[in-house]
Order: sequence, then structure tokens, then C-alpha cells
Amino acid sequence: MEMNNKKKVKFLTVIWGDRYIEEFAQVSLPSYLAPNNLPYMAEHTDLGVLIMTSRDSVATLKANPVFKKLEALCPVEFILIDDLITNGVYCVVLTLAYARGIRSCGEEQVDTHFVFMNSDFVVANGSLKTLTEEIEAGKSVVMVSSLRASAEAVMPELLKAVDSNKMELTMAPREMVDLALGDLHPTVIGKTINQDFVSSSTYNQIYWAIDKKTLLGRCHLIFMLMIKPERPLPPINSYCDYGLVPELAPSATMTAIEDSDRFFMLEAQPAKQELEFLRCGIKSPSEIASQLSVWTTSEHRACADFNFIFHSDDLPVSVPVVKARAGKFMRGLRERMSRSAKDHAHHYYWVSGVESWAFLRRQGDVYNKAAVEAETEPPEFRASPAYEAYLTAKSHEVQKDAKRGDGLAARRWSLEFLKSRVRALVAAIVNVFSRRFVYEILARLGNAWLRLGRYLKGEYPEVASWSSSWSDAKLVRDWINKAIMDTEKKTLLVGDKGSPLLRFFERSKEVVCTGEKEFLELRELGAGGYSNILIQVNRVDVRQMQRKIEQALRLTDSQVEIAISIGHPNYETDASNFSYELAQYVDEILPEGWLGFEINALFTGGKIKRRLRLLESGFAAKTLPRSVWQMPVAVISVASLPIIACLTALNNLSLRRASRACPDFCSSALLVLRSRRDLND
Repeated sequence: MEMNNKKKVKFLTVIWGDRYIEEFAQVSLPSYLAPNNLPYMAEHTDLGVLIMTSRDSVATLKANPVFKKLEALCPVEFILIDDLITNGVYCVVLTLAYARGIRSCGEEQVDTHFVFMNSDFVVANGSLKTLTEEIEAGKSVVMVSSLRASAEAVMPELLKAVDSNKMELTMAPREMVDLALGDLHPTVIGKTINQDFVSSSTYNQIYWAIDKKTLLGRCHLIFMLMIKPERPLPPINSYCDYGLVPELAPSATMTAIEDSDRFFMLEAQPAKQELEFLRCGIKSPSEIASQLSVWTTSEHRACADFNFIFHSDDLPVSVPVVKARAGKFMRGLRERMSRSAKDHAHHYYWVSGVESWAFLRRQGDVYNKAAVEAETEPPEFRASPAYEAYLTAKSHEVQKDAKRGDGLAARRWSLEFLKSRVRALVAAIVNVFSRRFVYEILARLGNAWLRLGRYLKGEYPEVASWSSSWSDAKLVRDWINKAIMDTEKKTLLVGDKGSPLLRFFERSKEVVCTGEKEFLELRELGAGGYSNILIQVNRVDVRQMQRKIEQALRLTDSQVEIAISIGHPNYETDASNFSYELAQYVDEILPEGWLGFEINALFTGGKIKRRLRLLESGFAAKTLPRSVWQMPVAVISVASLPIIACLTALNNLSLRRASRACPDFCSSALLVLRSRRDLND
């Protein structure tokens, strides 16, 4: 009798609920069933599939034809997790479900290669063949990094690619990578270091754009694709993505599949998910290192040494250069990070997550209340007898964030009583004079005052240094001056026909101005030979900016430099923070293929500028009295304006160099796109 020398493999996935099962069956599972994925693995290993799900989902799964095809391929076992499922804190449920699947193998855990696959992952054909080869080569731990794309854009294309007859999604790695790179999730854009437009508040992954077909990733948080345990799983004490490896295989060498040609896993997520983590401007290495120091374990830091390359074409020759730059950047981060890494066991992220999960269970906010009542604490938190000695020998310290700030409520001093007395006195004086005569004088003085103010401030973009719009105008003025000096070709300005910028340059010989509507209707730019294009937009139109950028790219060659001036005219009266709001639209602003461009951004504004502008506008509004009794207030306001102008001029001095770090309450931004240069130059 021939002995079976095939490696024992358990393929684990977690899923429940009719909607999610349907979405999983439409795309994810068909990708697993591509010829060089699970079918190849089933042929070369002793494969079994474990599906952790709810009791009422089993019938739905079994009734679906694609699951029947899976059952025909290899043994499929359902493990119930009704007592784990809450209506929230998904990552705790996922971790406990994976732990239940592993523990179901009993003593055979140490002889089994566990393959993990989240139900929203889509894998390219041949990926699981590569993993099978890694298993056959004796690897104990294999890590990979997924790449996030916007679900709204990629899911329709994935659905089209599914063969409805074979119930397979057979897509080559480069084809799937090309799909992902075309619609990267906004959070990926924010974590791409070599662009200045947006940044992220969390850098669990860090990316470098190499060209429009290639992206490099250095990731602290990646996915545990396969683990062969050295020991049975102890009581669960951390999230699966960074806790299972040290608990199951503490002495194993961690390896990774770094080239997307060998393994590619797409993660389709709604475009609006985690947008709250984005904001405009860059983060300094010190800021990134400080954030990473808060939560990274030794496993996280080890994972960041891998170079994940995602490419939809042959690798460009500049890859080694970017790898070297990435390595230097990461070494700089490591030097700035705290020396001691966090312990994965009872990590405070896990502790807080479990507390939230347990609270939902106690409140009855669960998928199956009866199952929770039957099992007060899941067995995954308890040790088997073999681990009783281990529990007493090793104590774990639970880290809690005890930093809390005590704020003091702002106190306001009311002058309403004093104001009412002054109004009564002035009203008595006003009754002595003819109101019509007084109002006529006040109107003439007001008009003269407004004309004087406009004259002193100057005409945009050549405004006075004490004007609140000086730093905004300087952003545009500096770019135009540089464009005129750096090239003999003309510069094109695009904006509203009545905008002050176009009026200012309409007679210039070096600059050509055109209205936005006329620009969008152009089919070609004729013999203009424009090498620089400036598009001016205001906040209200910023979400239509992508169309204008793409029009500029269609009308010019690849060497054109496109600048977008984004203004927020009423920044001082807007309670929202435009610095955060603008970042929410990043995927609607940047053109398709943005990876092929160098993206630089400069910002101006800030809280001080906003407060000065509020004071200026407040006092300016009171300089034009509507009646005689308002005259004292008008005199005080007129006297205050020069002081505010001086303070504004001083603040403008500090803003003379626009910042790559976006301040709170940004008043304007300048986004510049130019074709990416050869990194070997």
C-alpha cells in the first residue's frame, strides 16, 4: 500500500450572515477555486476546509452551487461560532473564530499547516500554488500583505471576470494588481510616503510609488497566511494577525512572499472606510515613529523588514533604488522609535477590544442571544490542563492607557448690560438730529472707507503684506513666477472668467488665461505649447477637480506640470476644518494613474491666521455705523484695524514659506503634479 506523504493543510475562513455569504460566494470563493489555487493545493496536499460560521448560515452555504463545488474538491467542515458573534468588534470575533478552528484539530495541531483567509480577500490565480510550494519546502510561517482597493470601483470588474459556468474567478496576478492600482483605497494613498498631498494618522503600512504600474510596501501590520504550530494553541491573548505566530510557533523563522507575481491578495473595502484617519499634508518621520512606538510589537517591527512589491508590468530598473530609499527611511524610523517593543500578549488594543466585545455580549447586542446565554465565556479564553502550569509560570501585564486630560471649561464675560446702557444713551442723542441727514453722511463715509480698504489691500494676487490673503496669493504668485522663468513656453491659467487672478494676468504676454467652461470644451490646445497649467478652484468645486486634471492631461504631453490652486475663501467663518475635509476627497481629486506622477503640495493658513481674520472681519463690519449711536463702536473698530493689520503682517512673515505640513483650518493649498522622473538619475 502506497503511503500518503502529502502535507496536512487546513484552510480556514470565517463568515456569517446571508448578505456576506452571498458577496463571498460571488467573488472571493470563485477566486479560491481558480485552477492554480485550491484545486492545485488539494492535488498536492491533504487539504481540508474549515468554515467558522453561525448555525443558520450553514444551510445557506450548503445550498449555494459554488459551495457544492468546494465540497466536491475536498472535505469541508463547519464549526459553529454563534456564541462569539456580536454586532460589532469584528476583529475580536475573527480572532476567536480562527482560534476555535485551530483548537478543533486537537493533538493534530502540530502536524497541520493552517492557512488563513479572511472572507473579503480575493486572490489571483496561482497564489495558492505558490503557498503550496512554500509548504512543501518546509516553511513554518508565511506572511503576506494584501493591497486595499475601493470596493465600489473594483467589485463590478471582479464580478464581470467570474466565469458563471465554471464558478471560477481566474485572474492573473498582474491583471488583478492593475485593477487594484487603478483604484487604490484612499488609506493607501495617505500611507504613500513619496506624495505630499495627504497623510494618515496611522502608518501600519507604508508605501512608495515607483511608477504607475509599481508600488512598494513596508508593512508593520501584515497577514499571517500560513502557520505550522510548534505547540497547541494556548488561551488566546491577542489579535490573530500579530498574536498567533508567537503563540503557535515562537521559535520559527518568519518568511514572506514579497512579489505580487508569486502571490497577490486584493482587499476590497468601501472607499469611505477609515477616511477619518486621513488629513492633508505630510507627517514627519518623528511623528510617524512616535505613533508606531505606541503599539508595535517585536513581530510588527520584524514584518516591516520585508519589501512587498506590487506590480502589473515587468519590474522597472529603479526598484533597487526605491528599496534602498525605503530601507533608509525605515532605519530612520526605527532609530526614532522607542527601544522597547510592546508585548503581543494582552496588548492594550486587544484588552480594550475584548472589553468592548464582552460589553456587547452582556447587553445582548449579539447575533444569537441563546448561544451566549448557554456559554458565558468562550473556551478560547481558557487553558487546557496541559497549559495550567504554563499559565502559573508566566504572568502577563495588561497595559492600559491611563493618560487622560482634564479640560477647563471656557468662561465668557458678558457685556450685555453695559451695551444696553450705551445704546440707550446714544439713542437719546440720535433723536436730536435728523436721521435722514445722518444716514446719508454715514453711507458716503462708508463707501469711501471701503474704496480706501480695497486700494490699500491691493489687487489679487499682488496684495499688501498686511492683507489676510497675502499668504494665499503668494502660493499662486510664486508658482506663476517660477513657471514664467523656467520655460520659454507659455503658461495657461484656468479659472472662472471673472476671477481676480485671470483679470490680473489677462494682458500678460507670458500667461494665457481661459475660462473653466471653455477649457473643458477644448479638444486640443492648438499651437500653445503649454508646459505649465494652473487650474484655480474653490472649495465648493473641489470634488470636480479630477475632471479638470484629466482634461489637462489629455490636451498636453507627459512633461506638462499641472498645478491646482485650491482656495477656501470663507475659511474664517467655516466651523469645519478644511484640512481634514479636503483629505476625504483624495480619491475624487487625484487622476487615474496618479502613481506615475510626482505629487507635491503646499499649504497655508492656520489657527492664528483664522483668528486674526475673524477679528478683522468683525471689526470691519462695525466700522460702518448704521446710526449715530453706533459711532463710538465704529471709532474703536477703526482704531483696532491697524493693530490687527500689523499682527496679520507679522503672521504673514511666519507664513512666507508655505508648508508641506497642512495646518488646521487651511485657507488654501497648491497641488502640483508632474510626470515621475527616472529614479536612477
